[in-house]
Amino acid sequence: FRPSNWVGMLKESWPFALTTLFVALYNRVDIIMLSKLSTIADIGKYSASFRLTESLSIIPASLTMVLYPLMSKYFKESREVLINIHKLAFRYIVLLFVPIAIGATLLASRIMFWVYGNEFLGNDVYLTLGILSFSSLFLFLNLISTNLLNAVFLEKRVMAVILLGILFNVLTNFYFIPKYGFVGAAFTTLLTELLIFFIFIAIIFRKIYKPDFRVFIRPLIAGSVMGFAVMNLLFINIMPLIAIGGAIYFLVLFTIGGFDENDKQIFRKLLINAKGILQK
Repeated sequence: FRPSNWVGMLKESWPFALTTLFVALYNRVDIIMLSKLSTIADIGKYSASFRLTESLSIIPASLTMVLYPLMSKYFKESREVLINIHKLAFRYIVLLFVPIAIGATLLASRIMFWVYGNEFLGNDVYLTLGILSFSSLFLFLNLISTNLLNAVFLEKRVMAVILLGILFNVLTNFYFIPKYGFVGAAFTTLLTELLIFFIFIAIIFRKIYKPDFRVFIRPLIAGSVMGFAVMNLLFINIMPLIAIGGAIYFLVLFTIGGFDENDKQIFRKLLINAKGILQK
């Protein structure tokens, strides 16, 4: 490579590098501030809930790795396809993680006992898991929007928003952690993800297209029915209860028109591919 090529690559890549650094810092801000403003016990309780919600990120993280090259490609070839990719990914994240957030909140005590035994019990721990579950929902939606904004060369705005999120998180943690401990740290995380979410949506609205918030309505209705049913079936063991809750959610979602013809075609293709793999 010529030196001029390296200079050009650095000019184009530095926002991505800084964004990656900021994200890594943001993911540890709560733990760092808890270590300074609270107790070791609080760090352990917060980390227990955080690890559970963090484990869910493998799905959206894998999705973003697949979608970014597609979004970059269709930014040049078809704006309509680019928008449809974002809409579809956004919608599926909502469909999948709204019931998970609701279920984790309602079954927090059962989940914590099932995973950790008697090590992490208490209403504050259960509340933290619920708050972080909804934080994860918006975090995953923000990952999809980050992909879209990076694909249309708005990576500097992404970097600025993430930096703003870090500053907001730090400032609010100074208030909430001394007053509410690790629950305050979880609440601060939720506030930060909501702030980033609405800023990203505002940028997308101004620069690309108008997102439709009605995508939340049917999953929230189905999730509420699921939650009501689950709370009346608490005598059932946790694993069958989760399976029953999931079945109720998708049945209600199907009944109220939560899946369109495109979804059905995608499901058929997935079933055909799955059958082909099993036959091999």
